[in-house]
Amino acid sequence: MPAPRPTIERLDAPFGAVARGLDLSGGIDPEGLRVLVDALHEHRVLTIPGQSLTKDRYLAFGSRWGRPYPHFMEHLRMPGYPAMMAIGNTQEKDRDDGVRNGAAYWHTDQAYEAEPCSATMLYAVEVPETGGETLVADLAGAWQALPPDEQAEIEGLRAVHVYGGASGRDGEKHAAPLTDETQAARV
Repeated sequence: MPAPRPTIERLDAPFGAVARGLDLSGGIDPEGLRVLVDALHEHRVLTIPGQSLTKDRYLAFGSRWGRPYPHFMEHLRMPGYPAMMAIGNTQEKDRDDGVRNGAAYWHTDQAYEAEPCSATMLYAVEVPETGGETLVADLAGAWQALPPDEQAEIEGLRAVHVYGGASGRDGEKHAAPLTDETQAARV
């Protein structure tokens, strides 16, 4: 009997979709993964609700999408799972404002790497009743919405991505990058 294929439903939003009919705890076959990859490329954000995954299963699922990138700051890596990070406010490391608020500004995960990640995966284990949202910007949609003359003006420009380089403009929270000494003290 073939594995069930996920059904993809567009979100009631400018972009994004939800994949239903999956239980990833047993893995996913290549055809099911292809449906998810295609949906991510088409909708740019994909949610897969109702999962209950161990760390090993989550890492195995993520590895099917490509090579996981361990964060360059070792103290942010999950013990025993260097390609994963725990993001929240429940661990000792999260009591430091620089760590806890490190992603509290608009950013692209690991854009500062020579070979940036093509996707980011988040797995919510515990969420508050209010707050804690992850916001996502549709840069492909933003580009498409630009008038052709503005596209031509910025076509070919390059951006420099610096870890911890938030501008602080427009209410953006600034989290200073952790120094090598700070990192060394936490490893």
